[in-house]
Amino acid sequence: MSSAIITAIIILVMCVMFFTEVLPLWMTALLVPVALQVTGILDAGTAWSGLQNSIVIAYIGIFMMSVILQRTSLVPRMRRMAMRIGRGHKLRVLAVCMFMSFLISAFLSPTAGIALMGPILIGVYRDTKIPRNQLLKSCTDIAFMGGFCVLPIGDSLVQYVQFNSYLEMANAAEHMNMVDMFVMKVPIFIVGFLFILFIGHRFYSTADYQDTIEVAKMDDSVLTDLSPAKDRFAIILFFASVVAMVVVNATDVWPMYVIPYISVAIALLTGIVQAPACLKAIN
Repeated sequence: MSSAIITAIIILVMCVMFFTEVLPLWMTALLVPVALQVTGILDAGTAWSGLQNSIVIAYIGIFMMSVILQRTSLVPRMRRMAMRIGRGHKLRVLAVCMFMSFLISAFLSPTAGIALMGPILIGVYRDTKIPRNQLLKSCTDIAFMGGFCVLPIGDSLVQYVQFNSYLEMANAAEHMNMVDMFVMKVPIFIVGFLFILFIGHRFYSTADYQDTIEVAKMDDSVLTDLSPAKDRFAIILFFASVVAMVVVNATDVWPMYVIPYISVAIALLTGIVQAPACLKAIN
């Protein structure tokens, strides 16, 4: 049997397993390199090279860093802000969450932004019972739509420099101005945002659609089990890490994925987070 046929069979089986979730998704994903190595399609180094990708390493660090945010009083406060602005109306709450996802993604990257928004979105889902698919998918789509070249900050600046470097290598006479990509993308983003907000999100879930949502009663007495001093330090640590990620991403002084690991190490040493919670966040 040829390598192409074996590879096609592996892809087909894995697609079925992904859709049916016979095994946890992470286990199915790990079986792909196992199958490719066992069948001799790829050698061990090539089959497992994806785990050496800096993006994968960054994901793990960012997911662990999100635990710091979860432990602070900031998450319930931001959830309450979304509820207060939304005033019990589904579209208002959804719009606030989508806009917050857009801003964080613009400063960092879509994947990093939605990973950091995860604790807030899960909290909003629990408090409002907005269908989870509608909330998470809408915010994820906006993060990826708005995280690239909509605002002249974060990863968009890096792309601007890269585009001009490609033009220089091609000996092009013209170069992109700072506002070129933003003037084009902002109207597209606004139309996409409004479409998802008013129409698109309805197709993300089969749950009965309701404009008015039932807001669960939130306990105002306990925002976090951290001491006030640790709570303040955790919030400062988290946002200092976010700022550092933006800076190193724009300047290329260090790889961006270094910052989350330093942040998590400090949080572990100071007792803000525990190792099991960090490992659970990766899962």
